[in-house]
Amino acid sequence: MRLVPLFLLILIFPVLGAETVTKDNFAEPNIKVNNRTYIPNETTIFFKANDYVTVRYLIEPKTEDDAKKIDDRDYYLYTDLEDVEVKCRIVFKNGASLLKEGLTVEVEDADNLDGIDYIEVNLSGYVPKEDIRFEELYALKIRVQDGGYILPSVIIYIKNNEKFLEDLQNAKERYDELSHFLANYTGKVEVSNLEKYLDLASRNLTIAEENFNEKDYINADKRLRYAEELLNNASKESEGIEVRYKFSQVDERIRDLKRSVDEIKVYIDEIERKDLLNTSVLIDYKVRYEDLEDRLVGLINEKDRINNYISIGRYEDAKRNLESLMNKLGDVESEANVILNELKPIIMVTPTTSTPTPTTQTDLSSFVYAGIVGGCVAVVFMFVMIFRRYMRRRRWDELR
Repeated sequence: MRLVPLFLLILIFPVLGAETVTKDNFAEPNIKVNNRTYIPNETTIFFKANDYVTVRYLIEPKTEDDAKKIDDRDYYLYTDLEDVEVKCRIVFKNGASLLKEGLTVEVEDADNLDGIDYIEVNLSGYVPKEDIRFEELYALKIRVQDGGYILPSVIIYIKNNEKFLEDLQNAKERYDELSHFLANYTGKVEVSNLEKYLDLASRNLTIAEENFNEKDYINADKRLRYAEELLNNASKESEGIEVRYKFSQVDERIRDLKRSVDEIKVYIDEIERKDLLNTSVLIDYKVRYEDLEDRLVGLINEKDRINNYISIGRYEDAKRNLESLMNKLGDVESEANVILNELKPIIMVTPTTSTPTPTTQTDLSSFVYAGIVGGCVAVVFMFVMIFRRYMRRRRWDELR
């Protein structure tokens, strides 16, 4: 037996399946919601939570030829209602009919029955009980096999006037709070974005209230939702403003601290030049200065990291790190002030000139001893300074 190529089999025996249909194969549906005529894209019907809803949806072919095209397929029903019951009646052109239940309606091949006369869908259910201000719901949405969502959907709206007025009042209060915040920071930091958000929010709140009073509930909800979105943006922006203002204060304090540390260095150099302190005390001040300078570098690095958080909108991270930085900054500022207050009186002292006395052997021994001690101290100091500079260079290399 000779084998027939697969592609020839496909050509000779095409795959069977439902014929593709479009909206043009259907007449305009006859729809009633709670016994009221419903015209798609025109009728607006409002319900409250837990209201009972009934939908009668009549599906009919547009022409006699379409009566034999819209059969032999499934019709899938969708709804946002709860506790739903669905009963369908399929009526054929020859007068025969079938009753079906459930959200999937299987329509058999009706060619032998002269095609489909109509399909009557009767659906009932309850509006959800959630505390919803306003929402668009699908009372009935139909997907046709090999056609898609080609039939008009039945859309209803759930509204709660008390919830709307409550949310509107809350939005107004948020606007007032943010406006007060804006007034406090105007002139201290950049606030133009916050001004823009609040201006738009104010206008939309006014329009939302006007729409509601005119019973234009759909547009009233749209305006209120937009105003709430703007207020959320304004709230986020206010966080940024507060953090940027605190950052500017910390930045200025670090600049002042840098000036104080530089001043300490100048005082130490001047004291050393005039030989106003003995070597061991001077070394102690130099060590304290080196430590102060290292801590200042650490503060500057933390400040730069916080600035990066602010630039990418991570305000919570920036705020948390700012609080930690301010605590450390306060400690370093206190230490710098202590050192300055100790050094300033020393600089102000002018050494007095006295008549030299003859040097005795004991004095010479004392001078030799003092010189040895001073030399040892100087060597230790030089070792400490070299080691600290090495460690500082390592830290800079790590930071890079």
